[in-house]
Amino acid sequence: MRQRIFVRPGLVFGVFALVYAYGCDNDDGSGYGTKGSTDTTSIVTTDTVDSATDDSGNNGPTDISTSTDVDSAETSDDTDAAELDTSDTTEFTDATIDGGADTQEPDDATGDSQSGGITTPVMANGNIDIYGYLFYNQEIGGELGPQSFAGYILSAHQGAKLKVDLASLDPEVQFALFVFGPAEGAEFLDPPLVWSESSVGATPSVSFVSELNGKYLVVAAHNAPQHTSFTMLATCEGESCGTATFVSLPCPPDFVDDISACITDFYLDPENAPETPQEASALCADAEPLANAYDNQCKGPERPLFCGADYGLFWGDITNQCSDAGFYAYVGKECLFGARFIDLFAPDSQVVITDDTWYYPESLPDPLTEAQILLAVGSKVNNINDYVAAILATDNNQVRRVEVVDLARRVFTVIEFGLGDTSVGIVFQQGTTDVVATFNDGDFTTCAVQHTLAGTPCVNDVDCGTYQCVGQWDNIGRCADATQSPGEGASCSKATLTPCTPGLVCAGLSTGDEGICVAPWMVDTFFQLPVASITDEGITTRSIQVSGLATVTMDVHLKVTVSHWDVSQISITLTNPAGTEVPIYAGDSNGTALSLDLPVIGFPGDESANGLWTIKVIDSIPGGIGTLDYWTLMLTSRLD
Repeated sequence: MRQRIFVRPGLVFGVFALVYAYGCDNDDGSGYGTKGSTDTTSIVTTDTVDSATDDSGNNGPTDISTSTDVDSAETSDDTDAAELDTSDTTEFTDATIDGGADTQEPDDATGDSQSGGITTPVMANGNIDIYGYLFYNQEIGGELGPQSFAGYILSAHQGAKLKVDLASLDPEVQFALFVFGPAEGAEFLDPPLVWSESSVGATPSVSFVSELNGKYLVVAAHNAPQHTSFTMLATCEGESCGTATFVSLPCPPDFVDDISACITDFYLDPENAPETPQEASALCADAEPLANAYDNQCKGPERPLFCGADYGLFWGDITNQCSDAGFYAYVGKECLFGARFIDLFAPDSQVVITDDTWYYPESLPDPLTEAQILLAVGSKVNNINDYVAAILATDNNQVRRVEVVDLARRVFTVIEFGLGDTSVGIVFQQGTTDVVATFNDGDFTTCAVQHTLAGTPCVNDVDCGTYQCVGQWDNIGRCADATQSPGEGASCSKATLTPCTPGLVCAGLSTGDEGICVAPWMVDTFFQLPVASITDEGITTRSIQVSGLATVTMDVHLKVTVSHWDVSQISITLTNPAGTEVPIYAGDSNGTALSLDLPVIGFPGDESANGLWTIKVIDSIPGGIGTLDYWTLMLTSRLD
């Protein structure tokens, strides 16, 4: 039986409360010199422990009789621990006790013990403070108060042969060392991997082999009734030592804020930004960017405990946690709908439009839509008692209803109307009159819906948390809820206003009256803004990388803006990832500006949606130059 030791965040970074209890003996009757595992080669056994209970019925301190007789118990021959070089000066087993110290065995009945005056903590006390890190070959100093415990995180690679020595600066004090781990997530499990108690004035020492890449908790304890100083040194032997990079303490909040702001700055220039926010976050959590946050944290009078560590080693341990935390802060801090109502329709919107309908006094809305309109208009205009009065109170006597869905399958209904030449409205949870956001003068003023990982670029499912990484091309996909939902694959038509189940999109209508209902992740818009020069009698090409869609295309909708001395001198084509090229424009208009917004007909319905889509502008007549100002590609797709 192993009882859990939970690490709970304290008031400052690096300081935690740790609650733990000693467990029972191993199933084979051996003690707790090391964990009872078939992966170990030897187990150190000790005498039993007599338990005691205080007057209140709670488990109190227990006397442990020490023993100088240490027996070994054989376990399974199947050993997964790293092979050790027996020529080393120190002979290591998977867990051994050095320095002639007695090993102690806790009693499962009490969960606490006392040996030589050193009391082990009761589970409910939570009285171990984690003061920082242990790094190889770097001696640290600490201080223990009366009946207190000091913990330090030690990270190790699998197979590393570790040794921790504790030296007392007071020859009259007796010390003990406990090692818990390796940690499982944010928890350390009881019993300790190994523990050692010295005689008065002697030096306790523990040695063990790291079972896997992970972290260990090294705890110092003493029997003094006063504050006592000590030093602690961790060393490692063998080729598996490397550097300690597996500490999983949380990233300091100021670091998270800096990384999130850094990612935002990257995407102010999307053309030069990393491909994914995860990559941007990793760059922002690099040693140099984090150094500013570290300096700001550590220059004040109340310095966090991590300021005592070497910065390079500290950064090596914390960078992964900070990169993850900064990324999550970035994707979760903004309103899902954007900053303004018009952001819902932008090419980079985080939602997909599934319905866009205008309502007039003569319209016949369903009861829910009528109730939503009454609430939205009534929030701005007094004495609105019926649907017609609500419509007549708006600019131009019309109200817009927009239904949107994100890639996490969250569906919302937006009621928007003009009032005094401003855009105002409310966003409702789909199917209800529950308000989740409001906007005034076109700007969102309240918003209770934030981004999730759905919609963010990914390399694999690990990047997506509970979602899936879909539509990978060139190792980049998009996180989405890709589970099958009711109504997917059902037919829809232009004749039906809302043919699909809420949250699904009617795709395929650009090529006919009939389409099919597809999931929102199968629809996306891609755009390219930077101006490209069109040379005289030259060919200009620009490509957009498409990923995150289903396998084959259904609808292809193109918007393109071109400036030229004479647009009749140019022609435009679009090429899909399979190499199929479709003519878009053949110089059949005059003027100096061309703006197209049209479905592209001519691509087969069985060719890949994901990959490079290329627009080509051909200037075939001498005497003029121009620019490709902007182009946008909206695609719907399906599984083949």
